[in-house]
Amino acid sequence: MRRFLGVLIALVLVVSGGAAVAGRVGLVSAVRGEAVQVRTVTPLPRPFDAQRVTWPGPGQVAVTFDDGPCRFTRDVVDAMGDRVATFYVVGVNIERDPLSLRYAAERGHSVQNHSMRHRRQTALPDDEIVRSLESTAALIEGVAGVRPSSFRPPYGVTNSRVLRTVNEAGYSQALWNGGPSTMSAGAASIVSSVASQVARAVRRGEGLVILFHDCSGRPNQLLAALPDVLSLIDSTGLEYVALS
Repeated sequence: MRRFLGVLIALVLVVSGGAAVAGRVGLVSAVRGEAVQVRTVTPLPRPFDAQRVTWPGPGQVAVTFDDGPCRFTRDVVDAMGDRVATFYVVGVNIERDPLSLRYAAERGHSVQNHSMRHRRQTALPDDEIVRSLESTAALIEGVAGVRPSSFRPPYGVTNSRVLRTVNEAGYSQALWNGGPSTMSAGAASIVSSVASQVARAVRRGEGLVILFHDCSGRPNQLLAALPDVLSLIDSTGLEYVALS
């Protein structure tokens, strides 16, 4: 038995004093020299470990993508690597491309609500805002297995009534303070805009929320810019967080 236990611990990890310790391979609990529990632990993608916040604090950055999902969403997820992102998705686009949404969620990214049909919320009555939120949330939950808790109003158009309605429905409202000035920006302009915003956030000790669009504007230009944008953020030591 002791020889078997020694081999088992060498393969997994050493546990003493009856403690249970999680490792890359498994979990062993040792009590008086006898293994009493062994189970396999599947490592989660790193973005799952990222902090979830309603707004980033000093030294933190949230990279967000609006208007998906679509065929470009997968490319964006791949470009992010093990950095977390937040995807604000539109209900009708989920219906068109549910697999791209699932791809993002299964890799640990935050999936949040961007309304059902991308309409200006200030033009809608309260009950229609709530129906849009709930319809989109049901699609997200059905495809990705997660319930959204953050809402980004299309075009960033909101007011006190919309905010109150969104909050009463159980959502925080998330805007942004960074990203390219126009959805038609080319790759060089995207990198330049974000570089100045990152420098400002670091200098002022402010949290930064960057708005990109993976499924509208010029997605190919965004994909061309992303490696340089992410390398720039990495070089500052900012912590990637997800909005929720």
